[in-house]
Amino acid sequence: VASGFKLMDGHLKSHLELLPFFVARRYRVVLLIRLNSLQQALSKHVAEHRGQYHSGTELEPKAIALNPQTFIAYIEQLERRKRRLKRLMRVLPIQCLTVTYENMVEDANSVLDDVAQFLSISPARHETSTFMRINKSEPAELIANYGEIAELVESAGYSHFLNMPERGNLVGCAFR
Repeated sequence: VASGFKLMDGHLKSHLELLPFFVARRYRVVLLIRLNSLQQALSKHVAEHRGQYHSGTELEPKAIALNPQTFIAYIEQLERRKRRLKRLMRVLPIQCLTVTYENMVEDANSVLDDVAQFLSISPARHETSTFMRINKSEPAELIANYGEIAELVESAGYSHFLNMPERGNLVGCAFR
């Protein structure tokens, strides 16, 4: 029987006393990250605007105007969090498997099989969620002031996020 829990990076920052607990019990960590911080930031802003983070039905895309400074600041915050988590996973004597959101979108069953193998549990029947991706549109279709946002994203050094597809690689990282 396997057991686990969800711990967000903000929770970990607030409860650093958990780290020795994880190490002492030789916990394995499955770290879910999203490679495209622009898409992650956009998803958050659209969800806040709609007042809806998940849906069981498709929603019509609706362009929203973003505050450029707030939006780029959030992308920078997401990038800092990812760097911090990667550094932490490198120095802790725990086993870690990093899974990308993009890969989950591309092939969830394969990713879940890899997670089961990493956790040394038998791959079980994978439950399917009734939730759907809310933001299937391209950023240019979801951001009313896309030109202004794209220019700021490029000048901040994040132009690679503008055309990054919603798929990625499953990345394994076993430490010590």
